[in-house]
Amino acid sequence: MSNAAPGGRFLTGSTMGHVIRMTVTGSIGVTFLFLVDAANLFWVSLLGEERLISALGFAWTIQFFSVSFGIGMMIAATATVSRLIGSGNRTEARLQTTVCAAAAFLLQLIVTIFGLYYRHEILALAGATGETAALAARYLVISMPSLPVMALGMVGSAVLRAEGDAYRAMMITLASGLISMVIDPLLIFGLGLGLDGAALAVVTARVLSAILSIWFVMGKHDLVGWATAADFRRLSVPFTLVALPAVLTQLSTPFGNYILTSVIAGFGDGAVAGWAVVSRLTVLAFGGLFALSGAIGGIFGQNYGAGRFDRVKRLYRDALLFCAVYTLIAWAVLVLTSSFVVDAFQLGVEATEV
Repeated sequence: MSNAAPGGRFLTGSTMGHVIRMTVTGSIGVTFLFLVDAANLFWVSLLGEERLISALGFAWTIQFFSVSFGIGMMIAATATVSRLIGSGNRTEARLQTTVCAAAAFLLQLIVTIFGLYYRHEILALAGATGETAALAARYLVISMPSLPVMALGMVGSAVLRAEGDAYRAMMITLASGLISMVIDPLLIFGLGLGLDGAALAVVTARVLSAILSIWFVMGKHDLVGWATAADFRRLSVPFTLVALPAVLTQLSTPFGNYILTSVIAGFGDGAVAGWAVVSRLTVLAFGGLFALSGAIGGIFGQNYGAGRFDRVKRLYRDALLFCAVYTLIAWAVLVLTSSFVVDAFQLGVEATEV
């Protein structure tokens, strides 16, 4: 059971302090979400075949849409649940959590079915050909069925942030990410599964994430309620109003990545392998910005629900300042570590140029 104040813990204290605490802990979680994929790419790169890196790059281009779709629904879950917590209506917050989780699961299920059915066509449009396309398609077949389960983990993490439980929200992706990074080399090298092992490691991380999120949300905070059909009709409206623009905004990044991948594919597997590393490390480095969009939703929601509009204005200012400083630091880190990345991933000449 939660021991949080009835009105929410974001209604008092420094607004910048809340922004930093929630974003830093959130970025650790989001970063580990992307770090699992980056670690996959690293271990696969040690197999010494750029074709495998290229296949993983094409597969990531497709799954990036699903992950971004999930982040958009995370933002919606945080905003809607936190507003109810801030207004002191925990009974309604429990029902909203159930509606958010069910909607996220069903929508990701639809995305998964569509992606699997048209995987060959989507990969072809991205520029994948021959054995590289076949390897990428096989990776998708193994990993994509776990996307609806991933959605439950992401919504659970979002609800914990709405409650203000940054620690447990971080632990969901941190624990699952660490487990995945441990079993990754065991599956890829120990059992000799190669690219299939990388896909299975991702599935394991997503399942563990969902289990932890359900345990924390239900067992620690009692934030899941039994929703009727009428509740679903009523509470799906505020969720949709936030989720639709949030999802469309989040999809802009993978859409741009997809276009660039299709252009780079014309230069061969080596170029795509290099681009796969660049795109993975970029989203990894800027994970804080992904986390910021989700983290401030809970802080905004609680203060808005409580009518604290003075704090809402300060939050907006503090979030912009944090965003600017973080971007400069992340850019500097990427520039300074570029040569190390080339050596670590054993990239060829074409990949290095990219």
